[in-house]
Amino acid sequence: MTRTFYPNSLDRTAFMVSGMVILFALLLLVLSVPGITGADETARAGLRSGGVLLLLLAAVFYLFHPSGYYVEGKDILVKRPAGLKRIPGSDIKTIRIPEKQEIARPIRILGNGGLFGYTGRYYTSSLGKMTWYCSRRTGYLLIERGESIPVMISPDRAEEFLKEYYA
Repeated sequence: MTRTFYPNSLDRTAFMVSGMVILFALLLLVLSVPGITGADETARAGLRSGGVLLLLLAAVFYLFHPSGYYVEGKDILVKRPAGLKRIPGSDIKTIRIPEKQEIARPIRILGNGGLFGYTGRYYTSSLGKMTWYCSRRTGYLLIERGESIPVMISPDRAEEFLKEYYA
């Protein structure tokens, strides 16, 4: 079975947030080196811990960020550095471009709002709970599923993705 890959690039906000978090973590680690600041060992340990924690957080979000999508028959695979996440075609009712008001003011329930993308659980008043595998805030496609909550993806070429899926 053939797979067609659709890349998913970071938007400017996700790129900036990711870069700033990593730079800030590195700054904390540099400031924790003895002699750089006049901080005592307790303060340096706090800086070190904060830097390490931020880098670990960034690593986890990087491993699970969507870098693209495959269409494989009627299945959709979300490509992530940590491995593929399959959305079985048997669960998919429709895939469509959501109306602007349907995704207005999403609330992040448990997820990531800009560090290598926008992933996790979100909520909107129109659609309810959703799972997002996005790396940008444009080109959304809503995957409506039977019994499961909807999934939001954001391929760079959303129109082409839809055409292939429904071909």
